[in-house]
Amino acid sequence: MIAYTMQDNAQLDDFQPHFKAVVQHLPQLQQILQLQPAAKVHQSSSRSPQPTVGSHRVWACGILHMLLLHNNPIIDRAVAGAGLLPVVLAMAFQHGHCSAVQCRAVEMLRSSLRSSVQELWQGLFTAGYGQQLQQPGSSELLLPLHEALVQIGRWGMA
Repeated sequence: MIAYTMQDNAQLDDFQPHFKAVVQHLPQLQQILQLQPAAKVHQSSSRSPQPTVGSHRVWACGILHMLLLHNNPIIDRAVAGAGLLPVVLAMAFQHGHCSAVQCRAVEMLRSSLRSSVQELWQGLFTAGYGQQLQQPGSSELLLPLHEALVQIGRWGMA
């Protein structure tokens, strides 16, 4: 994992207060992303409870998306150091229906692939997204991003 340096923290003082506050509280966003809401019955769920994303996680993803849009190396290093992008992408793959988290995940992925901070996106192309993230209900690591996307394409063709 890339280190967020003291020099980065000093340069963060030049940022607008809201950016500085969010970057300094990235661990809290990580905690928010880990809060799993209770399953609920949805209109399309055939009366059986389905996993939900949770508006709190949608908002956390929105904040991260706004940070990554700026393609700023200081912010990108901080997000990479907090390991947030792999968590968001893993969550997006866990929800089968199109969700706001999936939309934000794609937007964050696009922004991160443009970043000069390779550590932000390199781990995504390894098993477990560079963080040893596991398949839900299994000890197997998540497939590398490019392999997971190929499998989604196969599902659509079947």
